[in-house]
Amino acid sequence: MNKILMITIIALTLFIAGCGEAEFNDSTEKTTTNIEETPEPEPVETQVTETAPANEPVEVKDCTDTDDGKVYDTWGRVTDEDGKIFSDTCININTLKEFYCDSFGNAEYKEIECPDMCKNGKCYSEEKIDTCTDPDLGPNAKYTKTTVIDSNGEYEDYCASFDRVAEYYCNQYGIHQSDEIDCDNGCEDGACVE
Repeated sequence: MNKILMITIIALTLFIAGCGEAEFNDSTEKTTTNIEETPEPEPVETQVTETAPANEPVEVKDCTDTDDGKVYDTWGRVTDEDGKIFSDTCININTLKEFYCDSFGNAEYKEIECPDMCKNGKCYSEEKIDTCTDPDLGPNAKYTKTTVIDSNGEYEDYCASFDRVAEYYCNQYGIHQSDEIDCDNGCEDGACVE
């Protein structure tokens, strides 16, 4: 009976061990067969947009413009938040560099082609010619010291050097202009010596 009991225990042990191994192999196969190769996902482009949180004010810097913006026939000056000053200026005889304050309070500029000419930081057109007076009537009256007057001020002839006079006159647009003219006998008191 001992032998029968022993054989039964051994048979039972082998049976149980065999069943457990079969289950283990089945689960290994299942695990192995369930693993699939998956392709790497394609990269996706994303855009991050920063927005100000609701109910928060947008800070606008202090900026002032004496001609109130893009006014091309008026000279102006812009002062930004840091106290830097930018003046409307002529880049050449036809082009104005007009400074203004942008919507964020920064000093910006725009280059403008003037209709006829640019002078003293503003555009001129034939429709808007300044009044100008020149007592000696032109750029070649080098022997007489005079004062030219236009909307920008008064301009007196002067000696640019020992032998050159700066002679002011009115140009075709009614704006003062000056030329330096050679003096044969020298220059004294804003006129050539005769």
